[in-house]
Amino acid sequence: MGIETATKVVKNQIADTKYQTEQSKLEQSEELLYQQRVATQGTMNLTHGIEDEWALKFQLQGTKNDRLRLEIEGSHRDNDIKREELEARLVEF
Repeated sequence: MGIETATKVVKNQIADTKYQTEQSKLEQSEELLYQQRVATQGTMNLTHGIEDEWALKFQLQGTKNDRLRLEIEGSHRDNDIKREELEARLVEF
C-alpha cells in the first residue's frame, strides 16, 4: 500500500469517525426531543385535574359563603325577635 493510499484510508477513517460522532449527536437530540414531548404530555395530562381541583375549590367557597349568608340572616331574625320581645315587655310596663 502506497503512502497516498494509506493517507486516503486514514482520511476516510477520520471522515467515518466524524460521521459517527454527528450521528450520535443526532440520536441524542432525538432522545432529548422525545423526553421533552413526554414531559409536555405529562403536563397536559395534569391540566384537567388542576381545572377540576379549582372548580371544586370555587364550589366549596360558594357553599361557605351561602352558609355565612344563612347564618347572618338567622342572626338578624334572632335580633328582630329579641327586639320585639323587649318592645312588648316595655309596653307592658
